[in-house]
Amino acid sequence: MSVLIDSDVDEFTFLSGAVRDAAFVSTEREIRRLQALQAGRIRHTETTCGFVDDAFHSISSWLQAITNVTRGTATFRVSVARMLATMPILQGAVKAGAINDDQLRLLVRLFGNDRCRPQLADSDELLAGFARSLTLHDFRVVCKQWESGADPDGTQADHDLSEANRSVKLSQTDTGFVLTAQGSAAVGEVLAKIIKAHEQAEYETDLAERLARHGDKANMFPLARNACQRRFDGFQTAMLKGAGTDQPGNVAATVNLVTTPENLARVIRSFLGGDPSVEGPSDRLRLCQTVNGAPVSDRELLIAALTGQIRRVIVDSAGRVIDLG
Repeated sequence: MSVLIDSDVDEFTFLSGAVRDAAFVSTEREIRRLQALQAGRIRHTETTCGFVDDAFHSISSWLQAITNVTRGTATFRVSVARMLATMPILQGAVKAGAINDDQLRLLVRLFGNDRCRPQLADSDELLAGFARSLTLHDFRVVCKQWESGADPDGTQADHDLSEANRSVKLSQTDTGFVLTAQGSAAVGEVLAKIIKAHEQAEYETDLAERLARHGDKANMFPLARNACQRRFDGFQTAMLKGAGTDQPGNVAATVNLVTTPENLARVIRSFLGGDPSVEGPSDRLRLCQTVNGAPVSDRELLIAALTGQIRRVIVDSAGRVIDLG
């Protein structure tokens, strides 16, 4: 058994730049390696029913008691142990310190889905590779794409729930109000574009006013409003454009949905009563989202394809657009 003895905290204070970063990352990797060791021991205790020796009825209750953690933390650690036992490549990546807690939480969420769990082992190499190479934001998108392919019925049900639960709530406070809105990702993309356009107009107004007031020294002075205030004022402007009328607004907001030719063909086959099945674990990464990464349902994709325009986009290995149809 090897024990890593890191440099003292006092020594760390004298480090800087790349040397400091490397020292900190080495500590982080050791923590991750110990997580893999912990997961292996949890799994061993569970499979051998070792928790019964201490009169516990489950592995989670045993872990919660002996480590003095919450039930949620114990449940998460047990799920990680069970998942890594079925995904040896991912387990190796965790042992190497290449996978962190946030990535594991995304994968544990997939493991917790009864329809996704049996398919994870087949995608072990695929998901472990993406977890190693992608940023957390991009890996979250990959997990959503994988889930969409592994559990299309459940994903569609989630989209249907977002649509069914769409709402706007206005709560009055003593000196103001709070407005909350929720709905589908595609509609949210449209609203975000409208608000962003009006926010940009407010920003340009602030720039013009500052220039008029301070002239050549304008950059030395702050703008009259911060970003949140401009966003609210832009939202207010957009809403007031519809005041005094019950007719729908004539606002053109272009929203781009991103998919692959194969996925679009699958969606069309499915809605025409054909066989939508796709073979191969890698094909479970069904790309169907807005340009900002928000997932879009098959139904929304089909409606957009029938009522909008289809453009071909070719990107290189770095994700740069090299041809736009």
